[in-house]
Amino acid sequence: MGQKEAIKALPALIEGGGPVGIFVYQDRQALYFLEDCRHLGVRIPDQAGLIGAEDVESCAQVKPSLSSIQTPFTAMIGQAVLALHRMVSNPRAPAPEPVRLAPIQAVMRESTALQVLPAAAKPSDLAQRFIDLVTATAEQQTISVTTLARRLDCSPRWLQTCCLRQVGRSPIEILIDERMNKARLLLATSASLSDIANACGFANASSFSHAFNRKHGLAPHLWRQLPGTGA
Repeated sequence: MGQKEAIKALPALIEGGGPVGIFVYQDRQALYFLEDCRHLGVRIPDQAGLIGAEDVESCAQVKPSLSSIQTPFTAMIGQAVLALHRMVSNPRAPAPEPVRLAPIQAVMRESTALQVLPAAAKPSDLAQRFIDLVTATAEQQTISVTTLARRLDCSPRWLQTCCLRQVGRSPIEILIDERMNKARLLLATSASLSDIANACGFANASSFSHAFNRKHGLAPHLWRQLPGTGA
């Protein structure tokens, strides 16, 4: 369905009990969509959430402000340069495999602050308390989700349920993501891989490199070579 057809069908869809959310592949088109909703009398986010992609500056300036998925252009350019360098250096080498880039993050603003969600799905502070605790204990190699749940006076199963509801990630995903967040910050410094591994709760540089590569599709020393990410 094209954008014109979608906007025409939107009032009828809302009357029928949906949609909960709308994704538009580009912020420019999402901003047009937001304006069309205003003219139609469709209330964003009360009747439907709206999110775009690229996170352009205008997203934060409109009312309601537009949620958007950030596009890692710098990392994409860096990967393209590395792939081109490998191809030029060894023309007989097989074509490079697709690379998964991360982090891909959604910047949540007013356009996705949905009021139509049931009360049980709305955020409380348990997931944020867990994230804060993970951040504070990131360097502890033996820390586990079970231990952290005990510190929060809840069961691991309830922690899992709340984290999935509130932030859409499991506790172990949050634990890994927070360690990777800290690792990426440290990779922008002159710290050695061993020091970074210790600071992020890994037993050694090898286990850190393996985890980082599995998460980002790129070894830490290559990540440092990307424009805007290295020391």
